[in-house]
Amino acid sequence: MALIRILVDLMGSDSSPEFLYQGALQAHELLKNECHIAVIGTPQSFELCKLQYENAPLEFIEAPEEVLMDESPLLAVRRKQNSSMAVGIRRLKENQCDAFVSAGNTGAINAYSSIELNKLPGISRPALLADLPTQKGKTSILDVGANISFRPESFFQFALMGAAYQKVKRGIQKPKIGLLNIGVEIRKGTRKLQTAYTYFLERKDLMEKHQIFFEGNVESRDLFDGNIDVLVTDGFTGNVFLKTTEGVSSFILKQIHKRFLKQDLSEKNESFKELEKYLDYEEYPGALLIGVDGVVVKCHGSSSMVAMLSAIKGAYSHVKSDIVPQIKRHLENFHKLI
Repeated sequence: MALIRILVDLMGSDSSPEFLYQGALQAHELLKNECHIAVIGTPQSFELCKLQYENAPLEFIEAPEEVLMDESPLLAVRRKQNSSMAVGIRRLKENQCDAFVSAGNTGAINAYSSIELNKLPGISRPALLADLPTQKGKTSILDVGANISFRPESFFQFALMGAAYQKVKRGIQKPKIGLLNIGVEIRKGTRKLQTAYTYFLERKDLMEKHQIFFEGNVESRDLFDGNIDVLVTDGFTGNVFLKTTEGVSSFILKQIHKRFLKQDLSEKNESFKELEKYLDYEEYPGALLIGVDGVVVKCHGSSSMVAMLSAIKGAYSHVKSDIVPQIKRHLENFHKLI
């Protein structure tokens, strides 16, 4: 069986290239019998990696430019066709790799991917999908950063993609969809959210024919009960919500260490280690850019080595499970019912 090929972008994040390289190196050691990991970056970044790590064993692909974190995505797409991000996405399009992982500029990743990769059936714009732990398993939330502005039909498309993801990834045959809002009543929230709610209601019968169930508005505090499988929102709200939950979980874990374990790692039992791993966001794979015909994984701009390792493992899992073709088939089947 051919090795799964993953290309990791070292450039354009708040973390240094050699720091991200270490995460890729750890992934290589863990997955070397099943996965070929290459990295892409500027010649200068390669020199830094060679200085930091003896022999720098991973395949290195040179790109002369990088997209900076504060750079305009539209200008980057127009002016930097030889950036590490642009070259990486093109290699994915040309089947020279099976997945692309980056901690760089989110808007630029979305823009390059939207231009170079085909959209999935019925999808006008991709979204970033992330999983959050709940009382009953993992809930998928999208969008968490790809789209700031939104339309009701975009929310509907996000719901379809999230439902397909949950069916494929976790075998949930009747996924429940919620719309993130400040209250459960139909007239809560902004006019756009009220319009989106009505848009869903008008298509509720169609969704249920495909075993997708709209449950209405969901308040953020109720998400963790686990009664919703897919939470839909715009990219700005979703990003704020995601980072808030990550910050709260990190705070809670630190308080447990401070107040109960007193930083003594020997006091940890297996149950606590399991809880710690379940709540630590760095253990979760990066967000999947869902809606394009290819596996693109985005991790935080300030990703640690652990977070980069988790993102690569997530990309590997997505490719191995054939997730994009399966989601594509679900979307095709849905649109046949229209």
